[in-house]
Amino acid sequence: MTRVCGTKGHSVINGNSTSNRVEIRDSYGVRTATTADAFILYDKSFINDLAEFASAVLDNQPLTCTPDDAYEAAKIATALQYSFRNGVPVYFDDNGLPIMEAAKVNGH
Repeated sequence: MTRVCGTKGHSVINGNSTSNRVEIRDSYGVRTATTADAFILYDKSFINDLAEFASAVLDNQPLTCTPDDAYEAAKIATALQYSFRNGVPVYFDDNGLPIMEAAKVNGH
């Protein structure tokens, strides 16, 4: 299960017995949305990303995603994987770096 918290609400991903569901809790109430597979969910995004990459390589056009953006996304993805694999929450410090605590073994 993953819980993503914000200032006006939060989302719970795969928190119930069914997979690929997102529970959203916000000022509108609680609702559950089914997420499609990545190719359906991000179909146009994949095409747009490929077109942008091709334009950058072939026509020397700028990318919309900076190396700093990619680094931030990688830090978040790494923290989410660590949390999932070790069953512990991951927090971020004031510098935006993940604080990855060691997994507890037998409650220790």
